[in-house]
Amino acid sequence: MSERITLDADFLRRALGFGREGDPADVVVTPGALPTDFPITLPEWAGMQVLGGIRSVAPRWTFYYRRSAPELSPEYLMWRVFLDVPLPLVQVMWELTQSLLRQGWRPSQMHRQAIVEAVREQWEGVHPKQGRTLTLAAREAEGVTQVWLGVQDRDPRQLDHLQGLNVNTAEDSLALPTLLAPVGARVDWQGGGDVRQEAALVTGSEFPALLTQFAAQLEGQEGPILHRHVAGNRAEVLVQGREGPVLLTLELAPAGVQVHLLKIAGGGEARA
Repeated sequence: MSERITLDADFLRRALGFGREGDPADVVVTPGALPTDFPITLPEWAGMQVLGGIRSVAPRWTFYYRRSAPELSPEYLMWRVFLDVPLPLVQVMWELTQSLLRQGWRPSQMHRQAIVEAVREQWEGVHPKQGRTLTLAAREAEGVTQVWLGVQDRDPRQLDHLQGLNVNTAEDSLALPTLLAPVGARVDWQGGGDVRQEAALVTGSEFPALLTQFAAQLEGQEGPILHRHVAGNRAEVLVQGREGPVLLTLELAPAGVQVHLLKIAGGGEARA
């Protein structure tokens, strides 16, 4: 049983941060529920308990430049929610990150990598279209997985940096989908090329399971599968994609499974 205490509402709002235009009364505290404008759809876990949520404004900074007036950073909203889920941590993190990827979130990384290892306790994401970042943390305690989830509006320039984007490169609009390897598998990144492509060696996962998992993720993020062909130790999966055809190739190698992901720039409509 959680300990319950009584707090003055004004004290709580001030302690939790600032509201818009610096007004503490604008801070929204929602015990036992999500803020109504929380910008993420959570998985429907049986027995999930929402402890509550907060919507406030991120700290603002004043920048001083020579020969110019001080510049105050814009107001950016931030949300924090807290959950208890009666499932193992690995399952919760896997299902939640998969849900986030389907909603348009991408891993936050200075150097872009499309084929990545599954996360266990922490994950940071970027939503380019919404202009937001996300921080996810979890731990197992008292028979449940405790989840901390934070979302914040961000400056577009910071979002580019967190995606490893070069704003002077046209190919940045052709970012690859994110494929999460199974829990426990290792990913040895082997680079990309001049077009949007990436290669990696995945170890610690069987070929059939990896194919099934990667194909499902690709379909969930980019669209229906148009072509799927398996011949011996090699498989190909083709989807139309939202910005052009995307081809996934897997081939069993002595050291593991060789994975190649390619987004065809200006490829038009793919046909099976």
